[in-house]
Amino acid sequence: MSGRKRKPGDYAKAVGVHASRSKEKHIFCGANFLRLSLLLKQKSGGRNDRFDGETQYPFVLLHDLAQEPQDTKRIVPFGRPQDLWDFERESPEGRSSSGLVLFVRGYPSADWVNTIGSKYKIDPEVFRVYLTPPWTEDEFFDMPSSVRIASNTITLKIPSIGRCTASTIPSAAAGKSLEQYWKNVKPGDSIVRSYFWHDPELFSIEQHITISVKKRGQGWFVLVLVDNGKDLEDCHEGPWFDNDPPVEEVFLPVLPALPGAALDDAASKGFEIPKPPKARDRKNSIQSASLLGLKCLGRPIDPPQSDVDPLLAVHDLFLFAITAEKQFLNMVKTRISMSNHGPWLGHDWMLKTLDTMLHHQEILQDHIAYLAEIVDFLENYSQLRWVGVEEAKEQRDHKLSILNREFSNMLRSATALSRRCQDRIGNLRGTVAIMDSRAAYAQAETIGRLTRLAFFFVPLSFLTSFFGMNFVEFGTGTLGIWIFFTICAPMLGISAILGFMQPLKAWIG
Repeated sequence: MSGRKRKPGDYAKAVGVHASRSKEKHIFCGANFLRLSLLLKQKSGGRNDRFDGETQYPFVLLHDLAQEPQDTKRIVPFGRPQDLWDFERESPEGRSSSGLVLFVRGYPSADWVNTIGSKYKIDPEVFRVYLTPPWTEDEFFDMPSSVRIASNTITLKIPSIGRCTASTIPSAAAGKSLEQYWKNVKPGDSIVRSYFWHDPELFSIEQHITISVKKRGQGWFVLVLVDNGKDLEDCHEGPWFDNDPPVEEVFLPVLPALPGAALDDAASKGFEIPKPPKARDRKNSIQSASLLGLKCLGRPIDPPQSDVDPLLAVHDLFLFAITAEKQFLNMVKTRISMSNHGPWLGHDWMLKTLDTMLHHQEILQDHIAYLAEIVDFLENYSQLRWVGVEEAKEQRDHKLSILNREFSNMLRSATALSRRCQDRIGNLRGTVAIMDSRAAYAQAETIGRLTRLAFFFVPLSFLTSFFGMNFVEFGTGTLGIWIFFTICAPMLGISAILGFMQPLKAWIG
């Protein structure tokens, strides 16, 4: 796969060769690449590879940072894999060290993966991890637990908070629905990694932004795989809502800060996306992340020296991830607080609240692990292949410091929330245990009363059965009824003494 003879199909062949390496013959066997190999050999056809026209925005865009921000060659959309394969960069004189940033938005087809992988020599491990459905991650127990797929690749998690609709499914029943969504995903569809139902009002989904950086000639190349493609109501139905389009706006916006935006109308207009959807065509399921890639974060990738430093070029993606994570943690905080002040509905309400807290505790643990890995990535950034030119070191270090501080603060917040949630779980468990013990004591008291009552009815039943109620007075026997009472009285007295002995001792003592 080198030189001019390289073709898009060579990428699938190379992955297929590696996938065929068995554990009997190779210490580095490729069994875990079999799924990717089969995917890359699929013939999707021309229509499925054309993302333009599916929605308002193109799905594959190349940011050529060697061009001036106002130049039409700065952002190049691609409608077909062949168009990208034929693309040849025209770098202005003295700008050959500038970078290329390729955004792929939504689920890519086999032809797109082969084209991108072959043209830019992307490690197949990036696509293997990115395209693996959530429920198959433990097939070989080899999926990276870290957000760092490789030394040059990192994944940012983007939570989106949504308002529940009439068809929103609770988490316990959502597994099959999410699995069906993945089985029916088409090129350009949005990818959803996880789904969480928080309460009857709110749910959230988790999507990823995978960023892979590699050296290319005198410059560098960044591949950005964004899970957000088509609006979810244009994709297969999932646990968030069914095929009927939602009648109200579902997802809350992600709100990155823009200092002074409310006071400077001209400045804020500079960050608008060109030709936004018309009001009547606007989807109620649109997400803020669906705009990523059009101008990166609503603005050109043109802060000072971003054209020669990969971190500065994708810095806004980190800021977007920070904002989304902050909003998610704040939402979880309100859910925990509401559990302390909710209506008292007895034992069942306590158990339901306990399940909710356990659910949020598990979610928080995953976010703590994720944030810790991002902090580790930022702290050890100088050892990675991402490092750009020395001239950008001062600004790069400044941005790294800001990002590290933000993610470290969120890590502390998530850890504090987890401890708070754990304390709430302990309190709920204690309260439920007390309620259960009280119920058990009341039940034991009831059983005790029935037992003491049995001390009377058992001997009485025995005597009536023994005599058969055959007495002279009833005209059915030869014995007088006085014999029954003569024998019954002492037996009932003895039963009463035995039945009430313990309560009498407790009362006397």
